Amino acid sequence: QLKSAFHLFTACAAGNFSVPGSGKTTVVLSVFQCLKELEKVNNIFVVGPLSCHHAWVSEYSKCFGAWPSVNILGGGDLQFTEKKFTSIKSVKEREYIYTNNHIKTLNLSTFATVMNDIDYLEQYIGRAKPILVIDEAHNIKREGGNWASAILKLASCTKYKTILTGTPMPQSYSDLFNLFDFLLLENSPLDKNLKNKISKLEEKGNIQKAQ
Repeated sequence: QLKSAFHLFTACAAGNFSVPGSGKTTVVLSVFQCLKELEKVNNIFVVGPLSCHHAWVSEYSKCFGAWPSVNILGGGDLQFTEKKFTSIKSVKEREYIYTNNHIKTLNLSTFATVMNDIDYLEQYIGRAKPILVIDEAHNIKREGGNWASAILKLASCTKYKTILTGTPMPQSYSDLFNLFDFLLLENSPLDKNLKNKISKLEEKGNIQKAQ
């Protein structure tokens, strides 16, 4: 965890592919706190499946000993023994939050919501100065997919960003393409020619040359 936190803090954009249960969420929270004290970021914006939202609020509470202020921008209500957080289900309510900069410490969204709200989110995240987290990032591995296309539009909106997944390439090397593009933008070592070469080698079943 210490090495992962140091890497994210210094690199600004980094992936964490540790196995489930290894503390990836805690790493991001610790880096967020450091960056916040240095006035580099103001909040955390998490995009992931509904199943990850509960963990982010819970881990924040455990790490800092207090409940965060939370925007649930897509998803269901979160119920804890001591606290309930209500999701913002109305599109108009979300649009109001985006346009009026209603930013909370922890902002939670889903891939589908980001896809639907992308026109607002590009400006909102640009103003919000978050550390942008893509949780369970293998969900954006499909090139040209609607979810992936929306997430890639957010890649240049903030300096600090990370992708989290314990399965970075569940099926093939090409699963990494969008992940590298999100993190490194035009600095990605996987240019168009190299991507095409890897894809063709995989199609031919020549995995060793792809390696």
